[in-house]
Amino acid sequence: MKYFNLLLISSIVSFTFFSCGPAVNVTSLKENRPPKPKDYNMIIAEPEDRLIDECVPLGQINVFDAGLAANCSFRDVLVIAIERAKKIGADAIKLIEVKKPDGFSTCYRIKAMAYAYHGPAVDSLTYENLLAPPDASDQSFIAFNDCSSCSDFGNTGMLSKSTKNIILLPFSVTTVYENGKKELVHYPATESGIMGHLKTLLGENNQTVELIDKDTDNFDRYLKYYGQILDDCYSGKATPLGWGESASIELKDTTSVIYIPFAIEREAQHHVNARFYVLVADSRGKVIFSRCIGYNPILWSADINSFINETKGILPLTESKMAGQK
Repeated sequence: MKYFNLLLISSIVSFTFFSCGPAVNVTSLKENRPPKPKDYNMIIAEPEDRLIDECVPLGQINVFDAGLAANCSFRDVLVIAIERAKKIGADAIKLIEVKKPDGFSTCYRIKAMAYAYHGPAVDSLTYENLLAPPDASDQSFIAFNDCSSCSDFGNTGMLSKSTKNIILLPFSVTTVYENGKKELVHYPATESGIMGHLKTLLGENNQTVELIDKDTDNFDRYLKYYGQILDDCYSGKATPLGWGESASIELKDTTSVIYIPFAIEREAQHHVNARFYVLVADSRGKVIFSRCIGYNPILWSADINSFINETKGILPLTESKMAGQK
């Protein structure tokens, strides 16, 4: 791994902030960079990533346990580092060191280098823009080797004119760990906003949207069906068009469709990778279309605008409405 050297540093200023959460120590150069807006999508590079030469270090961000810290999961401390990087005007951060909870602390602790991009002007910076060409020795990115490829399956053309009623299942997120353990997680800051956004978009094409919750009739049947879809996804069963087939479900209104949004996070070697799936099933529960995109779970769990912007124009059964928007 190649790191950039900090040259000609005339002075270094350290700021330490304490709260009931983890503490943050920022060692930054005295470079007058305006802070990034709150909705800026910070680029996050992994320890093994090599950045292009146009990325110039601003300084190091340390998030640590100052004693009796709470809310200090890996996700929590990474969000803290991102927010601090925005304040000093960084374009990207690169993780340097990640410490898991141990005998010294119950918290995750991280060190990250903040970078400023000093290259040619581009419309928008992306993770791919800032990566240097990989060496043959670079480790490959964590793979979803037991789920199907992240691409479209099926066809919604048959639905565009006839769909009048949509059964919207709740958005869920599952984290899958290296040891195979699965854990249902929540995005408290954005989960309700994601569901509200989906319901609004789906209802804009003269479609009725019924949101399924625990008070819905036959909720247990929907829950079993949802669970079978997730199990089939985890097990790598065929394509999404075959997921949930073994769960019995049949709607009285044969023109209704079931809209199934869910996400799967993979966490390994301190790297979190995620996919967002939207399945559309017919009134018998047969999946007839699936779309999948990769996303950054740190951003989606913290900022609803990240979800809205990254899914704009690509959510099934909303394309015709979105296509007319500028």
